[in-house]
Order: sequence, then structure tokens, then C-alpha cells
Amino acid sequence: MGDDAELWNREYSREGIPSSFRTRPSSPVEGLLPLLKRSNARKIVDIGCGAGRNSLFLASNGFELYSMDFASDAVKRMRQRARSDGLSRKLHAICQDVGTKWKLGTGSLDAAIDTFCYKHLIGRKEQERYRSELGRVLKPGGIYLLSLADVNDSYYGALPKKELYGNMVVRDPGNGIRSVLYSKREVETVFSGRFKLVAYKRKVQSNTMYGRRYRRRVTHVFVFRKREKSQ
Repeated sequence: MGDDAELWNREYSREGIPSSFRTRPSSPVEGLLPLLKRSNARKIVDIGCGAGRNSLFLASNGFELYSMDFASDAVKRMRQRARSDGLSRKLHAICQDVGTKWKLGTGSLDAAIDTFCYKHLIGRKEQERYRSELGRVLKPGGIYLLSLADVNDSYYGALPKKELYGNMVVRDPGNGIRSVLYSKREVETVFSGRFKLVAYKRKVQSNTMYGRRYRRRVTHVFVFRKREKSQ
């Protein structure tokens, strides 16, 4: 995954897609805040945290964050912002590939968030390891937020598609980064063994991609809870 990490480092330098330049948290994470508080969550993992916009938001609301990303430049930027915002004690930055074993304790976390990270895991082994590690580190009943693009997304969905490992894969011409596009059913199917779906919505929004405005037709937003026992 080293080449992919370098692609992301260049993307964070160029700031072409929203996740590489926005500082405000994503709206699904903002919307999750009441549930996190009602559930008395304390420790949260931010999977594919990038420059930390969601991690910093949650840390500023009193949660303890374990923030993972393999783009070293983005992780460095997040650490700098955490220091300047006085949040270093609340935010633990981990530079690693989320498709490998996570440096986190079993059953140590109350919640996990993933905003457009899982979609960049292309290989079946990496996807399976991610799901396995997610199930390992979350406590029973732990909350998992996942947002990602639908197959009909007006930006990614319009790109040339290639079937790879049984997935529909596209490559962003602006940065060379690959993505898997999912239907709602596909996501529910792969996570259903360890997780129960408790909320779902389709989000319609407009985003600037490489200086051009797109109406992003469909973004999936899933909220799962880890089952007491895997099915």
C-alpha cells in the first residue's frame, strides 16, 4: 500500500477533493454526536482520519480519539492542529494502513467512524482484515458509522468502471486513487455477520471536486452496532 500512501500524500498537498481541504467535520459525524453521548461512549477510533477534521471535532467534544491513516503528511498535519488546539492528550495519532492489523486493544473502544475510507480498500484480503479488526476492537454494542459513495454517485459513478475481485472499481483521474462503489445491499451483506444496522439514510449534497461543483447524488450513511455474538 506504499504507492497508495504517496498518492494520498500528494492529494493532501494538492487539496483537490473535499476530505483533503475541509476543516469542518463531516455532517454524518456531527449527526452521530447525540447517539455517542446517549451511549456514554468515551473511546473512538477514526478510521482513515486524514488531516483529522472529524477526530478534532470529537476530541473537542470530550471523546478520546485513536486516529488512523497511512498518509504520513496528513497525520503530521493532524498532530500539529491537535497541539495548537490543546487537544493532544485527547487524540492519539496512529500512522498505519487500515487494511493490516490495527495497533489497538481487543474490546477497547466504544465507537468507530469511517467517512470514505473503506471504499478505498480494493483487495478482498484488506477488506476482510478491516472488518475483522473492526469487530475485534469494538466492545459488544459498540457504534460504527460508515459513509461512502453509491454506485450512482454523480462524480465517481460517472468514471470508467472495472470489475476487480468481484467489486466495481473506479480510478479518480485527478489523483490516481482507486475506489470501490457499493450498493446499500452490498454493504449490509458484508457487515451483517458482526454488526446490526440501526440507522440508514441516503445523503444528497453538492461538493467541489478539483474546483468544479458536483451534485453528489447519493452518499450512503450507515450506523451499525456490534452484535453481542457474531452470526
